[in-house]
Amino acid sequence: MADATCAGCGCACDDIEVTVANGRLAGLTRTCALGDAWFAERGGDRPPVALVEGRAVSVDDAVDAAAAVLKQARAPLVYGLGETSCEAQRRAVALADAIGAVVDPAGAGAAQSASQAIGSSTATFGEIRDRAEVVVVWRADPVVTHPRLLERLRLDRAALVVIDAQPTATAEAAGEFVELEAARDFEALWALRALTGRAPLDRSATPPLERLAERLRGARHLAFIHGALDELAALALLSLVRDLSRDRHAVTLGLRDAGNARGAEDVLAWQTGFPAAVSFARGHPREGPGAAALLERGDVDAALVVAADPLVQLPAAAADRLRGLPLVVVDARGTATSRAARIAFAAAADGIEVPGTLHRMDGVPVPLRAPLAAERPGIEDVLAAIGGRL
Repeated sequence: MADATCAGCGCACDDIEVTVANGRLAGLTRTCALGDAWFAERGGDRPPVALVEGRAVSVDDAVDAAAAVLKQARAPLVYGLGETSCEAQRRAVALADAIGAVVDPAGAGAAQSASQAIGSSTATFGEIRDRAEVVVVWRADPVVTHPRLLERLRLDRAALVVIDAQPTATAEAAGEFVELEAARDFEALWALRALTGRAPLDRSATPPLERLAERLRGARHLAFIHGALDELAALALLSLVRDLSRDRHAVTLGLRDAGNARGAEDVLAWQTGFPAAVSFARGHPREGPGAAALLERGDVDAALVVAADPLVQLPAAAADRLRGLPLVVVDARGTATSRAARIAFAAAADGIEVPGTLHRMDGVPVPLRAPLAAERPGIEDVLAAIGGRL
């Protein structure tokens, strides 16, 4: 048996045990379905280590070809980062700086921009587990998207309140469910601010929120776990938590799908001051538009994709534009994007063949251990080699 960390979602469970036989993963303990899929994608058969125009070539030749594409680009894009180590993410940001690219971490949403605008109060899993008297799950279904989260938080059913447009698997595990149309998030969160602050408000249309406001006012420690929100809703949620924090301990925890999405946000914030899309086009970092907007406007002429699958993740119009560009992909697995790329590297897998660090979605650094020996360069190595050619 060997210890391992699963990066199948933002929970980054580090209590996984793997059995190794004949240099391959032969068994897993304590993984969920997402974890099983994550290890299977990266621990099984993979494409050749380097392909150029669909032909297997040496790593050096592919690195030369990738560097040539990125050197010639006038408006390059670096996209992804969320499914590799913090060490590789730092290499990717440095490379984006060197070529004057826009770097966009896949999955960074409006909550990060809202947090930068007004600040946020956050907590670790342990703090929520040990202190929270009320936990509100807003527009998220962690039982499906992060199957071990509630197990790790050890929440009482009575403490859990779910707000969503329809009953979910998480709602079935909760003590209270409030049905709310997605379009009413901002209105409802603003009403909660008024109700918890005892401000004048027409209460005829807010009975479920009034009950929730009473619970929030009565708790000394509370947490909001939220999924993807638009910018106005994210600002309203963080404003509500800021108000509640004046005389109690109130925190938020944003769910991330990619195993190291939080790491990508943190690395970008450390190195540029911005947690989401950043442009180096003027020779210094500044907040930039995201990949989808740039691609739809035709403002990208080449792309480096790092541990992501944008042809699946991006809106159809942006994905179609991306498909027509010179593409360099560095990933540990075969994806739709790597199969469409001009140059594709199938690197050693972080957390299986390469050690490193990731940040759990609550911001806690977690070590990635390598139960298997690497027989090919890792993502960080490939990015370093490309950067060396530049």
